[in-house]
Amino acid sequence: MVPPGTLSPPARKRSGGRGAAPDVGFQAAVRLHIAGDLSGAERAYRRVITDAPRHAPAHNNLGSILAGRGELGAALACYATAAELDANYAEAFHNFGLVLVMTELQADAVPLLERAVALDPKRAAWWSDLGNARAASHDPAGAIDAFDRALTL
Repeated sequence: MVPPGTLSPPARKRSGGRGAAPDVGFQAAVRLHIAGDLSGAERAYRRVITDAPRHAPAHNNLGSILAGRGELGAALACYATAAELDANYAEAFHNFGLVLVMTELQADAVPLLERAVALDPKRAAWWSDLGNARAASHDPAGAIDAFDRALTL
């Protein structure tokens, strides 16, 4: 289980690419990312995005690398793009919301985290993240509801 407040791991699926080249490049980028070669992974994700600008997972994963380096503004742009490209991409909404929480914009994060748990309601850590964002946004009843959901999973 992923602890609350943790960005989702690198996406392994393809979305929005054209042909085999973006898939091969994306899978290579994911392997670099998982292996901890973040500079190599960043370059590879950027190449995928250049070749297939609508590749939502590449935008999401690039955002994770940038967020990990503290480049939160750039990470937010990546997550916003991924969420815009794929309205059903739960990880992008979750990561987008978490980075907003990191920038102390909890109220803005709540609808994004709500979208993430609506798309993938079986992730206890995500419900906990939503509870924390709601609590920080002065919504104790909403926070308790989200924490209760987390505990039932």
